[in-house]
Amino acid sequence: MRETATPPAEYRPDNALTRPTLGVVGEIVLGLLLLAVTVVATVVAFYLDRHGDYGIEIPIAVSLVFLTITVMYTATTLADRLAEPGIYVGDDSVVVGSYIWRDAKFYSTAGWVLCGALWLLVGLAVVPGYKIFGYALFGLAVYEVVKAVYHARRNRLVLNRDSLRVIVGDRDLEFPWEAIAQLRGEHVKVDKKSRPEIEFHCAPTYVLAHSGSPEPESYKILFTGLPVRPDALLATMEFMTGPREQRERVSLEQIAVMLRGIRAA
Repeated sequence: MRETATPPAEYRPDNALTRPTLGVVGEIVLGLLLLAVTVVATVVAFYLDRHGDYGIEIPIAVSLVFLTITVMYTATTLADRLAEPGIYVGDDSVVVGSYIWRDAKFYSTAGWVLCGALWLLVGLAVVPGYKIFGYALFGLAVYEVVKAVYHARRNRLVLNRDSLRVIVGDRDLEFPWEAIAQLRGEHVKVDKKSRPEIEFHCAPTYVLAHSGSPEPESYKILFTGLPVRPDALLATMEFMTGPREQRERVSLEQIAVMLRGIRAA
């Protein structure tokens, strides 16, 4: 993408659909606190081992458990800060799709692999019974990879100046921007968890079905496997469903910049 591309002035994302974060300072403080707790727990466990009949397995297990929590917190934090949105500019469109080596799944997978290696090494060197935990964590890493590849193949968005194409599973539907109405974003409760979604209406006569059948009118975009910030996608859709003149003057590079959530200077 061209470095000089800037978002249009009419593009105004907000944070209503984005989960709050601690900020850089808060994340560093929490990380250091977790590391301190790991050290204290390890020292206490080894102290009790020296003055009791617990065996070496208990203090090592305590140390590894807290170290695993610290490593996975670090991996998650790095994912939030460093992972790149899967947004790519093509010849005539912008594609939103997941690639594991670029998005957050890379960091969580690396975290599980590192934790699995720690448990496996301790199992091989000190406590043989801990090898099973190492294998289990390697299994979680494989699961993360399989899940990421599955969603990457099934979930994609394609945007250009004329339409929005939503590819989810076996359904591949294309919506002209001028036919999209009642666009809104919200958090909904699913299995006691809150998740963001975008809902819009489009009359069936305007929907181009590349595969699958159109709904009566209402459609929802969920963010499973879509590496794009919900507020950035909503603001981009609001911009693209605005006056025709806006769409005619916007470039593909500017659409990509909007999807990345970069605000105008």
